Amino acid sequence: MESITKNRQSPDTLRAMIAKAYGPEQVPAGDDFAEELGHGWFNVAYKLRLRDASHVVLKIAPPPRVEVMTYERGAMATELAALALIREATAVPVPAVDFADRSHELCDADWFVMAFIDADNFGIVRPTLTRAEQADCLDEVTEPRFVEWDLWDSNVMVRDGTIVGIIDHERAYYGDPLIEAGFAATQLPAFGDSTAFLRGYGKTELTSGEQMRRRLYCLHLILIMIIETEYRGHTDTQQYDWARERLTEAMALFGRFR
Repeated sequence: MESITKNRQSPDTLRAMIAKAYGPEQVPAGDDFAEELGHGWFNVAYKLRLRDASHVVLKIAPPPRVEVMTYERGAMATELAALALIREATAVPVPAVDFADRSHELCDADWFVMAFIDADNFGIVRPTLTRAEQADCLDEVTEPRFVEWDLWDSNVMVRDGTIVGIIDHERAYYGDPLIEAGFAATQLPAFGDSTAFLRGYGKTELTSGEQMRRRLYCLHLILIMIIETEYRGHTDTQQYDWARERLTEAMALFGRFR
């Protein structure tokens, strides 16, 4: 995904980052040690080959001159905090952070390196796998919980039919677990089948209040997906066109029709 938020760096800068994170003895020769991972929508990410032939992943925050939405400010700090919390408090598989740098000495933004997960992206391989009253409803949320919010197929890494890693935690925060992206399909079928996600959360169906909250969250998500295509400078209209259709469907849930 092309986006102006992707803060790409030269091979020389990438080598300097490796030296700072792992020491000069791990700096590789040549310019073929870095491969951009293109599936992300916000930060630029590289798969780096170190001199000892091991692989790590480098993520770099957007350039400071690029305007982002309010909730995206400081997203990398959020991701680092989320990764630490998940590793300390749960058994959920997430990559270990090897080094983080907020000094801006080597580039104009925060960056960190983490373990590379040698697995398939579920969002890519999934098609090849077998199928194994509005204000009152918000008042029902009385205890905030840790929420990933961006937990969807393309942020899940799988190997041999097993989840081996969860990636991209920069949108994590404390709130209503029902806002998690996996619940979107309970209201908008275009997001896929939510059966497995509901089962994983220990739910079989949503109450009327939960249904209404999820409709509000769907509207919120769709508006973000539309707005971000403009400021990120997307080079095609695929996401906008898809999200614009979902906006019509989301508004219909509230009895609003075009």
